[in-house]
Amino acid sequence: MLSTKTKEHIRRRAALWLPRWGTLLASLGALAGCVAFTGSQLHVVKITDTHGAQGMAITSAHDIKTLMQQAGIAAPDTEDELEITENAGLDQIHILRAYTVPVTVDGGVQEVVVTGGTVGDVLAEAGITLGPDDWIEPALDTPAQENTMVTIQRVRYEEYTQDEVIPTETQYVETSLFYRKQSKEQLIRQGSDGLCSVSYRETYVDGELTDTTETNRETVIEMVPTIIKHYDEQAPVSSFVGPEIVDGKPCEGIAATYTAQRSTGIRHRRRQKDLRGGG
Repeated sequence: MLSTKTKEHIRRRAALWLPRWGTLLASLGALAGCVAFTGSQLHVVKITDTHGAQGMAITSAHDIKTLMQQAGIAAPDTEDELEITENAGLDQIHILRAYTVPVTVDGGVQEVVVTGGTVGDVLAEAGITLGPDDWIEPALDTPAQENTMVTIQRVRYEEYTQDEVIPTETQYVETSLFYRKQSKEQLIRQGSDGLCSVSYRETYVDGELTDTTETNRETVIEMVPTIIKHYDEQAPVSSFVGPEIVDGKPCEGIAATYTAQRSTGIRHRRRQKDLRGGG
């Protein structure tokens, strides 16, 4: 059991140290509270852009300009777009850097500012519409990159039908009967022009005619050829074809006819001779 003197000594020591410990504990508590509060305000931010830049910041800041400065990334321009993803413990900001895509159309060039997408998205951004027959290069679904150049050609078609004359042709019939007057020509039939209905399709590119294509042709009046007989020493006297020769003899059933043809010709020439001789 403690003596009265010892108890008094302990009481005096406690009275001396308790205020100090209280102050220390209060300070530690305040520090812990401050650390806890600060830790709750800090967050990790990863920043990247389409040009390949990237950086990271552990910060309590939330405005974009401060975040970019702390991460060492160039601040976005007014045309740039931000993609922000918030996850527990890590926030990500991806900057879509804007660029210009030139579009050649209607006799001029439009500079369209975009951050990505396709050629179709570029036209939508510029308010450019395509006609049903217009040509575009590259295609609408092609990704629009920083080196992409778009060309649009306005195309229209015109169709019409007209009558066209079919000039008569001259056909020659050769004969050796004109051997006495070889320059002689005999008109067998006078021909006439024909008429046809022809349809065409014209292609205009940016207002200039580039192609004309025939799409249909119908004959309205048939062309009739002119037929003229003239001299040719190689032509036969008549169109008669002699009999087929087998083993040096005419085929059976043809010899009589062939002979009759020849004898008729001889008698005719003799008659002409008698008439010239007067007897």
